Amino acid sequence: MNVLVVDVGGSNVKILATGQDEPRKFSSGPKMTAEEMVSGVKELAEDWKYDVVSIGYPGAVLRDRVVSEPHNLVKGWVGFDFPSAFGCPVKLINDAAMQALGSYQGGKLLFLGLGTGLGSAMLVDGIVVPMELAHLPYKKGTFEDYVSADSMQRRGKKKWRKHVADVVAHLVAALEPNDVVLGGGNVSQLDELPPGCRAGDNANAFLGGFRMWEDASGRDPFPAACPAWKALESHYRDIGGIHFRTLFADDPQRGQRLVVEAVGLYLDYSKNRITDQTLRLLLQLAEESGLRARIDAMFRGEKINITENRAVLHVALRAPREASIMVDGEDVVPRVHAVLDKMAGFSNRVRSGEWKGHTGNARQTGRPLRAQRLHPGRHLEHRLVRPVGRRVGQSARSTHPAGTRYEDGAEAGPRQFDQRTDPSLPEAATDSSTRLMKGSQTCP
Repeated sequence: MNVLVVDVGGSNVKILATGQDEPRKFSSGPKMTAEEMVSGVKELAEDWKYDVVSIGYPGAVLRDRVVSEPHNLVKGWVGFDFPSAFGCPVKLINDAAMQALGSYQGGKLLFLGLGTGLGSAMLVDGIVVPMELAHLPYKKGTFEDYVSADSMQRRGKKKWRKHVADVVAHLVAALEPNDVVLGGGNVSQLDELPPGCRAGDNANAFLGGFRMWEDASGRDPFPAACPAWKALESHYRDIGGIHFRTLFADDPQRGQRLVVEAVGLYLDYSKNRITDQTLRLLLQLAEESGLRARIDAMFRGEKINITENRAVLHVALRAPREASIMVDGEDVVPRVHAVLDKMAGFSNRVRSGEWKGHTGNARQTGRPLRAQRLHPGRHLEHRLVRPVGRRVGQSARSTHPAGTRYEDGAEAGPRQFDQRTDPSLPEAATDSSTRLMKGSQTCP
């Protein structure tokens, strides 16, 4: 698979493709639009062959989509359809993250790009963590205000170098990386690198772009290289414009066929742009991507969560007592059921009245109430979930504290209101909510 890597900068757009020795570039400037960038790249790479494109973008990216406008280019990048513009699959990543990926040698890497602005990214155990540190407050401005190319021109190289050293020291102290790479075109303007840093190479941005299309084994990854994925892309183009009325007219039974019912749940997916051919291709894609093997690995307790290097134990929460799921040599199922038994025991004691309030009376039970359903006159019998707003206050007037449970979503387990101020209440709720529970007629 041939990859075209595009590194979008505030001054230039640089490109390199698989099999090519020398990168090419053209000027960007502050008025370049996304459409102009694509047009310039396609013209510059007209004689190169490529199947997919990697783009390093100078701004925030989420799931291959631009989510914020660039600070050093004209607006209009958010929402731009790069795959359609290039006519092939496209992966987007923050430009600093792309160079960090190319610079990575293991462990926890902090990358800082000293260019037109300040780029930043981290890699932790091989996982890219894009970071927008440039515009965090620093002194009388932001980090970027003091280490950008403009700052070097305004303040002079001597002061600029001091600011670079200080910014690096701040970020290293906060993030505690074991490897720091300073990249970007202006790293060459430093007399010496700050302690613990190594100089990056702009060529690493291209290496990072190539790595975006590799999996851990170095092979072409799913999905772009899978035949089923390519077939799905073609299939999407065929059915993408078909109206639902047409789908139901051509297949009157789809409302009965494209449904699934199990364990009390009813799923109707007939009102999606999907056909029998779509289902066949999706199943083929699952097979080609090794989905069954990944599912089996999850049930075996293997560490498939590569971000945290740990097993995914959702299955253990639902496993029967007789099941066995080994993680690091330990069967975790007994420990899970021990906690579940404690939860069930507590719930049963509350329902039966065995669990008493501090007055010695049984707790009242009833349907959980949510803030939007409360109104004056409704008796809050069961629990008050994070008291907020006037409606909760009005409903809480008639609630007896001894029979009311307060639950904080950040901690496990219910707590009982005391007649005094409960120190465990959220700060914003302590004063007003506790007054209400004590019978005050004044709403917060």
